[in-house]
Amino acid sequence: MKLQRSLCLASALALAVGSAPARAQSPADIASAEAALNFVQRLAATYVVLIARAAVDLTYDSLTIDTGGQETVINGLVLRPDLDWDTEGACAIAIDRVAATSSPSLEVLESVIELSGVSVPAACFDPGTGAMLSSFGYPTLGVDRAAITIAYDVPSSGAHMLVSADIPDAADITVSADFDYVWFTGLLEGDDPEPVAKLASAELVLENAGLWERVSPMLGQQFGDLNQIPAMVGPMLGQMLAEPGQAPGADAQAFIDNLSSELARFIENGDRLVLSIEPEGGLWLSDDIFDTPQSTLAALQPRLSGAPIGISRMLSPSELSAAMSGGGGLDEATRLKAGAALITGIGAPKAQADGIALLAPMANAWNAEAAKLVADALAASGQTAEAYDMALKAAAGGAAGATGAADALEARLGAAEVLAAQAGALESWPALAGWINAKEAAQSTGDIAELRRLAFAASAGRGMPRSYREAYYLAALAAAGGDSGAAALRDRIDTRFTDVTGTREAAWVEAGNAAASAALGAWTGGIANQVMTRYGVQ
Repeated sequence: MKLQRSLCLASALALAVGSAPARAQSPADIASAEAALNFVQRLAATYVVLIARAAVDLTYDSLTIDTGGQETVINGLVLRPDLDWDTEGACAIAIDRVAATSSPSLEVLESVIELSGVSVPAACFDPGTGAMLSSFGYPTLGVDRAAITIAYDVPSSGAHMLVSADIPDAADITVSADFDYVWFTGLLEGDDPEPVAKLASAELVLENAGLWERVSPMLGQQFGDLNQIPAMVGPMLGQMLAEPGQAPGADAQAFIDNLSSELARFIENGDRLVLSIEPEGGLWLSDDIFDTPQSTLAALQPRLSGAPIGISRMLSPSELSAAMSGGGGLDEATRLKAGAALITGIGAPKAQADGIALLAPMANAWNAEAAKLVADALAASGQTAEAYDMALKAAAGGAAGATGAADALEARLGAAEVLAAQAGALESWPALAGWINAKEAAQSTGDIAELRRLAFAASAGRGMPRSYREAYYLAALAAAGGDSGAAALRDRIDTRFTDVTGTREAAWVEAGNAAASAALGAWTGGIANQVMTRYGVQ
């Protein structure tokens, strides 16, 4: 336990110093800061190596750190684990190169470890496994490339995990899992925190690259006709998944039929097997799911196929051709799918400029999903003001994550840019007439609660484009009628454009004064009388 804690602390230290930005201004200061940061990173990496040696003997040729690229590289790494059966010390795992990178983002904590040129002698496995590998022609198990990716989204507590390995003359293996939620209860209370996780999807892809050709002759000697294997596996699995004396249930039989069919296809083609889990609505993982094979199967609903999950997102050649030529002939759903593929690089090669061009008409027509995709792509290319305009449209339509995106982009803009974008979005909003009618109705009836509600809607930008000027105007009216929540909102908007010295940005001074004057004129022009009448004030 102490060793685990030490390793965790050392890893956290390395990650922290690896993602610390150098906040310097002049070239000389930047160079000095980078040199200092590089030293701290090397120091942290050295301590990680020293602590790791408590678990396994290791040596390496060189260690280099790229401060700007957030990458630490170890060349010529050799690990010599202490194994009970390896009395002669024949197990020496050699790795040509290990590269560890970390993301500088504080909202998405991502770490990637890539290994290349891995060599694992059969002596590193227990005698039975080692002998089996040697009989298959693998006295040394080599891995051209392996990668481990762990990404944790702090705002949502979602996580993505990916492990892949390319084993020459054997197989390419990929294991991935996506979680809607991951955390640990009791993390700060004791030594045994309990994981809490909601699984969104998981996938195991085994791509044959020579392993089946080496294994199949031995299976042929054991079973005779290889085509009989699926028929033999079905009844054996049925006994495992059925209650004593009963036939397999519907879920079990469906999985058995699926397994038999896919094994037959693989035996004929020798290409790939894909095990996928996509529980509808996600699945909260708990111990009772794994009590019996039947409960596990019912909860996870695994499926075998010959294609990864991501293939379903792939654009057809005709869809991609239409998308690249401007989207003519594509219906709205297909255009959105094509734009998402081009922007994210999933389903088509990443081409964000083409994706933006394809989705811009939909985004400008206030399609929230299209606007969110375009906002993300524009933000990634550094077009902050344009991205903010799209984020306002996406947030108004309720697109997931759009409000947060708008907040993040807004923080990078000045008051003049923010107010101009908000005014443009509000003016082009298709439902503007309805909003004006609602505002006028609240004013004409002196409904303070409705004025406050409309003010908060305008401030948040939910259900309508965000407009601080409109929010301030409405909040000022409701506050004048004694609503403390509206008064707090009015003051928060003022604070939003005030720096640490108490100075307000000039653009907001002008806009805020105009909103205040409009509110005062409307109040004295009749709203005050309506409020007094509505609430019985003499």
